[in-house]
Parts: sequence; C-alpha cells; structure tokens
Amino acid sequence: IFDFKTCTFFNPLMLVLIGCIAERAWIDKKEIQFIAPLNIRAKEYLQKIRLEEYWVSKFNRKNFTNVGVESHLCLWQISVEMFDAYVTEAKQFVTRHWINELDVTPLFSAIKELLNNVNDHSKSNEIAYTVSQHFPNISELHIAICDFGVGIAKNVKDYIANRTEEEFQKLRQKFEFIKDRDINEFNALRVAFELEFSTQSTPHNRGFGLDTILGYARDLKGSVHLYSNGLHIWYDSKSGESFHSEPLPHDFNGTLLNLTINTTFMEKFYKGDYIEEVVSLG
Repeated sequence: IFDFKTCTFFNPLMLVLIGCIAERAWIDKKEIQFIAPLNIRAKEYLQKIRLEEYWVSKFNRKNFTNVGVESHLCLWQISVEMFDAYVTEAKQFVTRHWINELDVTPLFSAIKELLNNVNDHSKSNEIAYTVSQHFPNISELHIAICDFGVGIAKNVKDYIANRTEEEFQKLRQKFEFIKDRDINEFNALRVAFELEFSTQSTPHNRGFGLDTILGYARDLKGSVHLYSNGLHIWYDSKSGESFHSEPLPHDFNGTLLNLTINTTFMEKFYKGDYIEEVVSLG
C-alpha cells in the first residue's frame, strides 16, 4: 500500500523509487494499492502522470507513455529491447515541449549514459525505472534513475577483490581511490566516477558513464546525488569540487541516482542549427 495522503509534492527521485518498489511487489504477485494525496494539486499530478494505471493488467510499462504534464517525461521501466524506442520518443517530446533554442545533445547523452549503466552493471532483472522533469521556473532539469540491482558500491568492491595481483596493481596505480583490495564504500563510489573505470566494458560504454554524468553536473552548474548500498555520495557545483557523503539509515541493495542541470548554461545556437540538429538526432 502506497499511502500518499500527506504528500504535497513528488520529485523524480521519489517516483523512480516508487516505481521499483511497486515493480518488486508486482513480480511477487502482491496487490498494489495507491491512497491518493489529500492535497488537490498533488492528486491531480499523479492522475496526469497516470501512476495508478501502471500496475494493472495489459499496461506495458516498457513503452513510452504519454502523460498529461508537458514538463514531465513518463515514468519508464528500463528494458534493453525498448532502449532505442524510448530515447527516440523522449527526444521528440523534449523538442516539442521543453527546449526551443538550446543544444539538447547533453541531455540525451546524459540519459543514454544513465541507461547504459543500468543495462551493463546493475544486474537488476529489469526492476529499474527512470523519469525526467523540467522545472522552467527555476531553469532546472532533473533526471532520476533507480534500480534494485546489486548496488554500485558492492559491484566495485567485488570487482576489485576478484582481480589478479597484476590487475589490482595496475588499478591501484591508475586510480587514486583504490588503495587496497578491501576498498571502503566511499572510495568504491568515488572511483566509479573516474574516467575509464568500468567493471564491465561494452562497445557503447567503456568507463565513460558516471564520469560523463559528473561532467554535465560540473559544466551545467548542477549536481549529482548517488545512493547505493550503505552510503549517499553527492557532488554539487555550488559547494566546490569536493564530493560529500553521509551514511544511509538502512542498507540499500541497489542504486538511486539524480542528476540536476541548470538549463541556462546549455549552449544556445541559431534556430536553423537547432532544426538541423533535431533532424540529425531523429
């Protein structure tokens, strides 16, 4: 039972977590019930994004779902077979409703990198969701993703622990946060953001995933928050170049990530160039 009676606002981070919890319950053949918010605006918002429709028979959560909020991409269950279709639909939606004269390439690169990381590393058995929302009044774009996989920290720790001595020494020389085989959670998550670090290289993503996400947060004056296993680690351009961390009250066997970018720093270009870019992206 999801009791939203006291809720007045839902952000993307909350929605992807709700999606994963509901998906886990659906797989376990449990009845899913949503108790609507007492707040009228919050209630109407959930109706417009069609949340209650998701976990009923014949609703395909892997398809791109049209919603009634123009600033909101649908809550989407990440699946390998629908990856390209989702990205294509998302591009078309954004160019119609969100951004008129801005370079949208960083946005779609960020979404692709996030989805690639889930496909390649999470071992989530498709208990994974993403959603994006544009907040034009504060010029912010939020992209959230959640999976109920093994967690990035555990994945990195297991990867390092299972290297041969020669392989481990090469990693230790290359990455400053790898000091010993029994790496702690902060260093495990921190090294995951390093350029060219990957626990499972693939043709489309060889250690450029979280490093790319961090680059967008830096260049577009935003932030990135990552919750995995027992730790919350984050970078915020407003507070300098350092990462911050805090322990989670409960161990989280999965990964929850939120990227925020300031759209006022996205590169502007001429309308003609914008149209040409949209055509090439499609």
